[in-house]
Amino acid sequence: MKKPVSKNNQDLTKPAVLGDPYQSIESEQIDQRSKNSISEAHLVNNTEKNEKFIRLLNRFKAFGNNVQTQRGYNIYRGDSLSKLIEILRRFARKLGWKTAELTDDALEAQAEKISEEFEKQNMTIADLTEQLHQVNEEKTKYLQEVQLKHEQEIEKLMKDTQRLEKLSSDLNEFKVLISDFEKNNCKEEDVQKFLEGKKWFFGTNIVSAKPKTRAGSTTIFDFILTYTDGSQRIVELKLPTEKILDSEGKLAAPVTKGLDQLIDYLKQTVAIAHTQLPETEYIKEKKPKGTLLIGRTTNDETKEKIKSWNYALHLVEIKTYDTLIADAETAIKQLKGEISEMQ
Repeated sequence: MKKPVSKNNQDLTKPAVLGDPYQSIESEQIDQRSKNSISEAHLVNNTEKNEKFIRLLNRFKAFGNNVQTQRGYNIYRGDSLSKLIEILRRFARKLGWKTAELTDDALEAQAEKISEEFEKQNMTIADLTEQLHQVNEEKTKYLQEVQLKHEQEIEKLMKDTQRLEKLSSDLNEFKVLISDFEKNNCKEEDVQKFLEGKKWFFGTNIVSAKPKTRAGSTTIFDFILTYTDGSQRIVELKLPTEKILDSEGKLAAPVTKGLDQLIDYLKQTVAIAHTQLPETEYIKEKKPKGTLLIGRTTNDETKEKIKSWNYALHLVEIKTYDTLIADAETAIKQLKGEISEMQ
């Protein structure tokens, strides 16, 4: 932003006072966008150096009705160009400037060229605005179709007693997997494999839960969740046996390391969302959120610490396997109609 050169001239109906050592020999209004903004051209004399030059100014009322003056101004209308050129030409003649660029033919040609550029830009902006409008309409229509399809799927599932019993059976199996994780020498891949194809574990408003989604040439997200509103969330899986708090009651190293990894993933999606590569077809969100699934919630201290961190964090959250199981239990109750309102 250009530095204001004056705040003292309160009357926009009179030409600007430039202040020492600059003296306005002659001035003329070029454009006035409103009663609070005016553009002027000044033929100026620097009394200290005895130099004469042309200065373009914009004055506008700012806070407290103060009038601020800035060097230079923006052209908002094509019809201001001819007036500007005429003023520049007249002032230049008074200064005795003799250049090929200031001949009548050259000036007219330049004015025509600038006018053409303005017209092209206006057409481009109009085209882009129309395209954006169409994209937004298509996106709205797509999300409405997704929402309708999802509602139909939920409605069908709620009537399918056999499938609902299978969901309950899956949940019980998952509880055993997590409880006996260390005893059975299970690995992170066992959790990944079990959750694949079970999107309802993450909530009843999930459209899809794509496992092992490639992001770029090396990164692979454990899951990328897509919600009915079109938003997405990256899920990073860690072991349920990892401790949440260390001996001092602070977040343990595996948690902070997992959060750091997840934040790096979120940064990558900014670039990924603009690519057209086949391996990134499921990553549409430019700024998705992230969930770190790790550890168990074994005591109130751990619960309160996670609650505090999740309250402070904006794009990422810490979620334990106990919380995931509790959410899955809620989802089943919703599907069975034991909870009337779908979350």
